[in-house]
Amino acid sequence: MSRNHFIALSAALLFSLPLVNLQAQAAEPEEKWYQADIIVFRYLSDSSGEAWPDVTATSKPEGTITLKGEIPFYTPSFDIGSSSLTTLPDNAFISLPANEMKLTREANKLAKSGRYEVITQKAWRGSLMSGQQMPPVEISTMIDGIDPMLLDGTITVSEERFLHVDADFWLKKLEPVDTFITSSLGRIGDQNPNSQEQAPGEQVIFQNANLPPMRVIANYPLEQRRRIRSTREIQYMDSPVIGVIFKLTPWQPEETSAEESSITTVN
Repeated sequence: MSRNHFIALSAALLFSLPLVNLQAQAAEPEEKWYQADIIVFRYLSDSSGEAWPDVTATSKPEGTITLKGEIPFYTPSFDIGSSSLTTLPDNAFISLPANEMKLTREANKLAKSGRYEVITQKAWRGSLMSGQQMPPVEISTMIDGIDPMLLDGTITVSEERFLHVDADFWLKKLEPVDTFITSSLGRIGDQNPNSQEQAPGEQVIFQNANLPPMRVIANYPLEQRRRIRSTREIQYMDSPVIGVIFKLTPWQPEETSAEESSITTVN
């Protein structure tokens, strides 16, 4: 073998080795576990001067899940698709108790300020594979009072090259509906035979139990994405009406059995 051929062969082998290693790493994505903490709050006085947008259709991403331990309190009559079941580990996507939440100090500061109202505070844990995303988690809470409102939406954690969090929320202004309204998508439960079909774009929230249905008369969106540069950081997103505080913290699960359980999802 000539000297030039030997050099060419050595160079080819040298440059092919890292490529083989990279391909092997790409074939085995790494699984990481995190605890996700979120606070959604609203401003008690809106000085921005922005008007609430007209009612438009809202929907949740495919595969949206409800945290284990939580029961949806309403049956939306608008576009969220049909429910199905997916299999996730027993210790994933459980609604955590208050003593395990990591944003309690921030929630207390908001409550004491007199300028904000904490709508909801939640925490859960889940696994994330490199290059993929966790299932979108549904966050829905009713705000009772003279002017009732509904917070509805999802929070999604993903890892592409970097970690990201996507917040997609709507704060909906509501008013009571005197009669049950038959949705074009149908409704589970009794219906008033004298009711009218919903007008285009109209949204009606059918609450659980014997509570009256509520019509959406305006909704304010918050749709933002944040890159999580460090899990030591707290992410902050806001609109003129509502705000979101979010933190993602690495978590190491304890040894558990290999059994898995079902979680309700929205497709």
